[in-house]
Amino acid sequence: MNKLYIFSIIIMLAACNGNNSSNQITTDIINNPKTASGKKGNGKGPILKFDTLMKNFGTIKSNAGHPEMFFNFTNIGDEPLVITNVQAGCSCTTPEWPHDPIQPGKDAYIKAMFDPTGKGSKEGENIAKTISVQSNSSKDPLQTLTITGKVIEAYN
Repeated sequence: MNKLYIFSIIIMLAACNGNNSSNQITTDIINNPKTASGKKGNGKGPILKFDTLMKNFGTIKSNAGHPEMFFNFTNIGDEPLVITNVQAGCSCTTPEWPHDPIQPGKDAYIKAMFDPTGKGSKEGENIAKTISVQSNSSKDPLQTLTITGKVIEAYN
């Protein structure tokens, strides 16, 4: 009985160690994960370039509404650029961004809206809010945008 049991284990181990070529992983099917198209370019890949990383909305009253800031950018690379995530540092800032790929040489923007409600003081409170932008850019895939300004408390 023990010999049959050992023989069965040996057979199972031999079957598991077989050299079946269909189980082999080849690298020829791996494409550049930084590209949206899967096509090979001249090696630059997508590159996200903002006109500026900081915008100032000036001085506003806390009941003045929601100032909007536009951060223009260009894909200066040779592959489609995908903005994968945009996240504000706090709930008083709301970003909007393009969800479709940005083709090489094309422009787009990220819109940031700031809610000054409940912020500010009589003298004015300096505000600096950040927005993290994650993309498939081959250079700086994580960039930080900043909106600044001063909020004066509105008295009714």
